[in-house]
Amino acid sequence: MVAIGNPGLDRSGSLKQNRLLKTVSKKELEKALGKWFTNARDREGNRALGAQWNHDRSAVQPEVNVSVENQLLALKEVNTRQNLEIRGLKCKISSMEKSFRLMEEKLYKVENELNKDPKPTAKRTGSDMSPHRKAQKPRLDAASADPVNTTQSLLSSALETLQKSCSDVLPTDRIHALLTGTSELPVLRDEEKYVISEFCVNESSAETFLSVILEKIKVERGLMGHDLLQSLCRVYVGVCQQRGDSHKAHALAYRLLKEDFLEVPKVIMVMVTAWPSFLSYESTLCRAIHIVSNLKAKGKIFHLLTKYLHWDEEPPGNIHDAITSTLKSFLEDSSLRFLENSWYGYDLCPATWNYIFSLDLLCAQLGWTWTITNIIRKDLWLVLNTWLMQARTEQTPFRDVCIAAVFRLLGRLGQLGLKENMLTSLENLAKSINQFGMQNFSKGMPWEVQLSVIYAIHDLAPSNPEAALKTLESWRKNSTRFLQIIVDFHGRLKLYGGQFQSGLKLSNTFLQLFLFCPPVLKEREQEREAHSVLKSQYESITHNNQHPGDLECLLCDLEGLLDEAGKKHEQVMESNVQLQKEIYKLVSDMDLLQSSAQQKEEELLQTNRKCSMMMAEEKYELLMSQVDTLQDSVQHLENKLREKSRKREEKTKEMGQEQEGHSFLQSTKR
Repeated sequence: MVAIGNPGLDRSGSLKQNRLLKTVSKKELEKALGKWFTNARDREGNRALGAQWNHDRSAVQPEVNVSVENQLLALKEVNTRQNLEIRGLKCKISSMEKSFRLMEEKLYKVENELNKDPKPTAKRTGSDMSPHRKAQKPRLDAASADPVNTTQSLLSSALETLQKSCSDVLPTDRIHALLTGTSELPVLRDEEKYVISEFCVNESSAETFLSVILEKIKVERGLMGHDLLQSLCRVYVGVCQQRGDSHKAHALAYRLLKEDFLEVPKVIMVMVTAWPSFLSYESTLCRAIHIVSNLKAKGKIFHLLTKYLHWDEEPPGNIHDAITSTLKSFLEDSSLRFLENSWYGYDLCPATWNYIFSLDLLCAQLGWTWTITNIIRKDLWLVLNTWLMQARTEQTPFRDVCIAAVFRLLGRLGQLGLKENMLTSLENLAKSINQFGMQNFSKGMPWEVQLSVIYAIHDLAPSNPEAALKTLESWRKNSTRFLQIIVDFHGRLKLYGGQFQSGLKLSNTFLQLFLFCPPVLKEREQEREAHSVLKSQYESITHNNQHPGDLECLLCDLEGLLDEAGKKHEQVMESNVQLQKEIYKLVSDMDLLQSSAQQKEEELLQTNRKCSMMMAEEKYELLMSQVDTLQDSVQHLENKLREKSRKREEKTKEMGQEQEGHSFLQSTKR
């Protein structure tokens, strides 16, 4: 074992060391010195790093902790304030919804009172003349006077039961419980189950009941409370589930979305509570319902639909891609066929109507201008031109059933142009279809396709009724087949064409009035009928000219009744207009509050993201400062190492000189 001395010894120690160095080679000496310096450097570096780390940690850590705590407290305060604001907004929205429901109930009561008021009639004492009565269509929601008509009484009883038992299926607290998983989907009420069981006994009664529900939803849209709408939709879907008829359930959802009913995403969710799997079918219409519901839903209803329709696992997709793929599948589907129908002649199969409803619903979300530019002109008209080029006996590339469906689709898409009052472009489309029919009816066009062209011409007739009437008359003259519905079309178009020129300027105003005030228009018609009855009685009495005293009394009574009816009519009109204004204002305020609440939620999410980013940046800066400190420490140690190495070389050089001197002295002594 070789002992290596410390280079820093005094002179006496160095002499002793010199004697020991005689037995050590230069290579071993360098190796031993290197090992010693390495150990010394490691010990010194560890001490320096430990001291530096403790110093940095004691200096930086309190500042970082204080900064992070302050930021977290500030963010917590902001979140608390925003949560309070969101709760306040939700309370306001709830109160607005209650007010809106009260307004709807009030309007509904007004309509019922008007329907119950007896019409003023007059009858001469002792006269055998009964007042003229106009035959009226029996109401579906009123009890039938004929006890034999059990179906009518059953319908009235069912509607009355639903009216009395209806309530909001998804109130705010129930929605929150469903989202948090603390509640299950609400099931059908006992009253709803009873009504469903009553009408599922046979096929005809179920069909009648479903038709009555659709008619009631259509006619009483502006007056029906949202609770009753929910109950009707649940019962409708429940009947469809018992019959296994998903097509009708999808058609109802299509109608609600297409006509943009109030809170339609919530109604779709209510239908899901009655039949949870009715939107899980692999059909184009089902996919379109998913896409449009996804576009319309907002807030908690959106999250609720996402959870129960599994949008997080399988997103509905893009609307433009859906239109393209649906149109392609529609034109390539070989299973589509015609169905014979005693009324329509030939109808399309349910699968074909699914394609038509899907494209109609999706295009309605993009507007008439986009639809006519990108679908009608670029795709559908190209299909029709290609079909004209192929021989009549061929079914490639396009089959006759697809062409018939294209015309039915054009008729439905045209309703979108009517709704947006785009009469010029719609008139051009109707003119093109009229020319198409006039030129090809006599050239071997299949009968099924001819019928579809006539239906499309009828659907687009409001844009140009005279041209539609001319085309229909020409077709009837050359056609050897008879259909009663075509006769009805002809009479309707003839009547419409005669009134078109005088009523074109007022059509838009009348359409809006008809959409928003149907009960008032109905009441006005009833008042006109009563006025006609009274007037006919007055003229009859005047013509007979008997009993002048009775005539004067009757005349005074009639004038009083007419004045009272006129005042009542004016009051009803004013009240209805005021109610419509209040409802519109409430809906606008509710939409504004909902958008504000949505914005607050988005701001809260943005704040949380900023908090996470700030904390990550703080950690990153702390690590970078530690890296810089370590790099400085390493640089400092490297400098010290170089200094030690330089001193070692100097000592080694001195030791070599001393050794040479020692050797010289020994040689001199000898």
